[in-house]
Amino acid sequence: MTDTKLTSTHRKYFLAFVQDAVRGAHASTMPTEKVEEFLTSVNLQPVADELGKAILSKVSYSQVKAVDKFMNSADYLAVMDAIAHALTQFTIPRATEVENVQ
Repeated sequence: MTDTKLTSTHRKYFLAFVQDAVRGAHASTMPTEKVEEFLTSVNLQPVADELGKAILSKVSYSQVKAVDKFMNSADYLAVMDAIAHALTQFTIPRATEVENVQ
């Protein structure tokens, strides 16, 4: 795929990233204990390494970390919460309800 080299820091970061993605994907479908049991029974490092190499072939690790820090910031989370709340306050009218639809 690419000859991007990963440091041990990169490998740890992307493994945690993949593990968090698995946790998020299964949070509403499996008990937390089962998800954690799954994570300890599967070696996700090869997946994490490939993901890390693919990402780092396009952007720097410092860019990844900066975006990660921003997306975990209170400001970002507050804005996303406000957007989610705003979207629940109205419904998008169906095409049959909109006047002058052509």
